[in-house]
Amino acid sequence: MNHRQYTPIMSRNCTADERERVLKDLREAGTDTIFLATEQEPFFRPELRETCFANLRENVRFFRDAGLEVGIWTRGFGFGTPTPKNADPAFANMTRLRSIAGQERGDAFCPTDPNYREWYGEWFAALCSCGATIVMIDDDLCQSVRPGLGCFCKQHKSLLAKALALPTDSPALADSSLTQSVFTGAPTPARAAYVQTMGDSLRSFCRFLREIADRVDPNLRLGFCAGYTSFDSEGATADELTAILAGKNRPFLRLSGAPYWTAPAVNRFPATALADVIEFVRMQVGFCPEDTELFHEADTYPRPRTLVPAALGEAYDCALRTEPRLGAFDYLFDYFASPDYETGYLRAHRRYAPLREQIDRAFADTAPYGVRVVEGKHKLAWAHLPDAFLGEKPLMRRALSRAGGFLAGLGIPTTYGAPQDNLGAVPAAVCFGENARLLVGKPLPRRLILDVPAAQILRDGGMAVGFSDATPMPPPLLTLHGDERAATGALPYAYRLTLQAGAQPLSVFSEEEQTSPAVYRFRSGETELLVYAIDTYAGDPRTAFSLSYFRAEELADFLQLPYPKIPREPNFYQICRKRADGQLVSLFLNLSLDTAEDLLVTEVSAGATVAGTEAHPEGSGIRITSPVPPFHGFVLTQPLK
Repeated sequence: MNHRQYTPIMSRNCTADERERVLKDLREAGTDTIFLATEQEPFFRPELRETCFANLRENVRFFRDAGLEVGIWTRGFGFGTPTPKNADPAFANMTRLRSIAGQERGDAFCPTDPNYREWYGEWFAALCSCGATIVMIDDDLCQSVRPGLGCFCKQHKSLLAKALALPTDSPALADSSLTQSVFTGAPTPARAAYVQTMGDSLRSFCRFLREIADRVDPNLRLGFCAGYTSFDSEGATADELTAILAGKNRPFLRLSGAPYWTAPAVNRFPATALADVIEFVRMQVGFCPEDTELFHEADTYPRPRTLVPAALGEAYDCALRTEPRLGAFDYLFDYFASPDYETGYLRAHRRYAPLREQIDRAFADTAPYGVRVVEGKHKLAWAHLPDAFLGEKPLMRRALSRAGGFLAGLGIPTTYGAPQDNLGAVPAAVCFGENARLLVGKPLPRRLILDVPAAQILRDGGMAVGFSDATPMPPPLLTLHGDERAATGALPYAYRLTLQAGAQPLSVFSEEEQTSPAVYRFRSGETELLVYAIDTYAGDPRTAFSLSYFRAEELADFLQLPYPKIPREPNFYQICRKRADGQLVSLFLNLSLDTAEDLLVTEVSAGATVAGTEAHPEGSGIRITSPVPPFHGFVLTQPLK
């Protein structure tokens, strides 16, 4: 497979005396496209722009003449950082994004403000005239995250009032009222109006940018960086905005997700593992049209290895190389330091080159293989939310795939696709929470994994799911499985189930000699169900229950899907794809902080081969004889049984 390499460089950090050195490093990294990031000061201070744009134009010319594709990368609405003290006085009168909780922050401006649009339009027109063939807007092209959930500034409330035929001083437009009517319970007219007005703001701003670019050069490609709410709760999805920005050109999109999210020194998403973020990216690939140029973001922000290790970014990149449509946006150079200050990211990229090459060879011309993850996009428009407001961050973070992360944490391979795909021919699928609304009245896979909320949705749609009643209860201390026991973990609650005839418990909750089903199987028509007595969207995505060895063993027996396994070795992440000649290819990555030694990979066919480590056959498995350090891995290829 040929994966395109994109590399960002801060334009200000690349001047005449260092360009040749930077070019040498870019060539060593295998860069195809360089994105020159613009610094923020000239955006706020017009008197600095002449120097900024002169250096930017020279950088564009230099790297273009060296044979690289050259793009420019700039801000959108702002990241909520403090507005510079010496910023132009005009910013004092611009409207900030205002979240449903009433938060405003620094330099995050509302796209409906005509003053901000005019200021940004002048900046953007100048960038479009600097000679690059691509301009990319950063992931602050969204109205959530910075500072919180949505925008409820005076202008947006006025738009809501118009959409709902309400006076602007209606109590229904108070923050407390909108919190309930938009962000709790079933969809309402208020939520529909919110989704429409938020989406219209983004669509209008993107059309504005396309019009500016067309006046400079209609062939100039525009795209942006998705944020983690961009497919879920922005009112307009990332693929829709990408199409508007593209105009007549091929659309491109940098997907959301980054390895630094899980770095201990940053901890942006608590109780979230690297595998969860990788699955989030793979989900987004499935949401995008085939003709869209896509790349992931192996961001190691804030970039010195003193805070974010290079291996984290390299493992992330290796995992996503299995996606044939996906390029790599690798952060290999510090934005501010001199070239020799932090060379560790580039050195790590060099060390991982053999594994990347092995992945490319093994996964070329392959098709997806594994358990299909059922995920819908634009969920805010149609999902039923909890009756009590969860808070801004917990709601926004529901964008990540709990189902994909659940299976990934157990070493089970997953696949993704368009939400409208027919799942009737899929051997096995997993569907948690509100995503089950996509399945009601549709053909179902032969095997289907559910949590209780998903099962309740299907039951309300007329399907027998194996229980007649589900009552929330405090999480019991223990889970019992056969003759073994393990801690249930920090679930906010579990369900006490009343099972119907034919339901077969596989594990039970236990506390003070009281037991209730924790996991059960049930046949409903032509579909075999496996149901967890929990709400997977409640609480943290990773718990002792979800990561239990019991879950992996229950699923291995339930799925009846041939794939290699590493029994009771936590955090070994697996991605599988299938070749036309019947070979099954697996990438195994050790996403644990422990070095794995003397591994036995089981359920492996005769004739299997391993690349990336020392190994030999042992019985019906493969013995990995070399230690596998954290964030390293190997490729296993075998005839599919």
